Amino acid sequence: GTRFKNQQTKEPTVVYGNLERIDGYIDGDVEFRMSDLNKFDLKEARFCFSYMPQNKAELKSVFKPPAYIESCLGVDPFNNRYPAKHVGQQSNGAMVNRVFRDLFKRGYNNCPTMIYCCRPQHQETFFQDVIKAAIFNRSMIQYENKSDKLANYAEDHGYFDWLLPEIGAAADSKRKGDAPSGKNAFLEEGMGLINWNTNIPLHPGDPDYLEWHWFVELLEDYMKFNPLDTHLNDLTMADIQALIGGIKIMYRKIRQKSKFNDQVFDYILG
Repeated sequence: GTRFKNQQTKEPTVVYGNLERIDGYIDGDVEFRMSDLNKFDLKEARFCFSYMPQNKAELKSVFKPPAYIESCLGVDPFNNRYPAKHVGQQSNGAMVNRVFRDLFKRGYNNCPTMIYCCRPQHQETFFQDVIKAAIFNRSMIQYENKSDKLANYAEDHGYFDWLLPEIGAAADSKRKGDAPSGKNAFLEEGMGLINWNTNIPLHPGDPDYLEWHWFVELLEDYMKFNPLDTHLNDLTMADIQALIGGIKIMYRKIRQKSKFNDQVFDYILG
């Protein structure tokens, strides 16, 4: 694929690196440190960005998200510290950050801006990376809640308010995140949102959101997606969380328990 978004400006399509606390302060703000690598690496390059966050709101405290949010961090954790028995390829910890509105006219919208697909040796490293990614992107966290380890870690370290409540829960609920159910409604809704976001526009002048998709790994994961066995589709599952988290924030899909319905899609597509 191409190396640059624009051959004249030479802006790279993606950059890899790590997120670190500024001046090493454990509860400070977060900065990006770019790597020379062009692939994921556990030591030097766990994060990949296509667009850096712009117009970032000042935080009164790193423990509280800003009042106005334009992006959501979808998270698909890995549950076991050590490899499980009788499993070939282990799933990775995955994140996808998505912008879903553009009040300040960045020039791109409804697209992923960051991906992460790694399996650090210790789960705590992954949990720290999730929190740093939320702070750096000024994003609420929407995660798969089959396990409560991430929520417990965030609560124990003071970052609980960055996590979105589950669908149907009150805004101040202790129940965070969502997960696919036995009826697969969650997956169907997520796959519908991916289809909406990646399909060719129906009408002239409609936005083509694929113009702002620069992550080959994510697009390839879409094509390999198997709803009957999702444990190797880490990026797609994280992206589904990001898309549904954005819907939660935009359309207040928190206080009342309800399925995503045609009105939501009509509003998006209209």
